[in-house]
Amino acid sequence: MMTTATTPGSEAQGVATLHPPLSRIPDMLRAEVAAVAPALPDPASTPLVATAAQILRPATEPLRFVQKVSESRHASVQQASDQVREDRICVLPKGLTFTGEAHYPCDVRIDGIVDGTVTAEPNRTITVESEGKFKGSLKATHVRINGEADGDIAATGGLASFGQKSVFKGHITYGRLTIAEGADVEASMKKLAA
Repeated sequence: MMTTATTPGSEAQGVATLHPPLSRIPDMLRAEVAAVAPALPDPASTPLVATAAQILRPATEPLRFVQKVSESRHASVQQASDQVREDRICVLPKGLTFTGEAHYPCDVRIDGIVDGTVTAEPNRTITVESEGKFKGSLKATHVRINGEADGDIAATGGLASFGQKSVFKGHITYGRLTIAEGADVEASMKKLAA
């Protein structure tokens, strides 16, 4: 306990001193801690560090791993991977000129100039965008033409669609067909059996 008192001669100066003196405070704290805290065991007789196994389980109990957690985590990672795979779009960008044959495992968007054969896996879409130009053969479940195309289109079991500013000349094989007003389509057509 600390009190303030004035020493003789300090009253006039208004200086207060602390009682007890600062040198005795550590001794007083040790005495208070000893009175309040229970006796601690001898450090030499107790181990300072216990292993995690000693704390968590008896030494005779085997370790157990939860398989369902890792399986469910694996399943959720696989589902996320499948979702990303389904949403992939392969882009042939503006400024690209491609000549040849290509098979894509994804949806295809053509913004550049392509001369050749482009095929997409089942349930995929090939789109020739408004600035894209295509000459050759397109084969996918769905084919959309918004730019210029010349050649053969095979929308196998799906939709062949032509936008307002599309220009197409060639042959169309389709399951369903939409041609927007303003589209310039000059083609022979064959509807696939449903």
